[in-house]
Amino acid sequence: MATPPSPVLIFLLTEDWFFASHFQKRALAAKAAGFRVILIARESEAAAKIRAAGIEFFPSPSSAAASTRSLKSFSPCNSPSSTAA
Repeated sequence: MATPPSPVLIFLLTEDWFFASHFQKRALAAKAAGFRVILIARESEAAAKIRAAGIEFFPSPSSAAASTRSLKSFSPCNSPSSTAA
C-alpha cells in the first residue's frame, strides 16, 4: 500500500528575509510535524539560509503581473523533491 503524501504548507510572501525573521521557526515546526514546507518569495541573501534549513524555496518575479503568471504555472507536484520513491 502506498504511503499517503505529506500535507503541504505554502508560504507566499513578498520577501524571503521577512519569512526568515517572522515565519521560519513556525515553518520548521511544521516540517518537524511532517509537513512539506514551501516558500514563494523574492530572493535575497536570506534564501541560502532558508534552503539550508530544508525549506523548499521558489523565487518569485518582482512584479505583480509576473507573479500571477508564475503562480498559474506553479505546481508543488512538479518540484524536484516531489518525485515518488
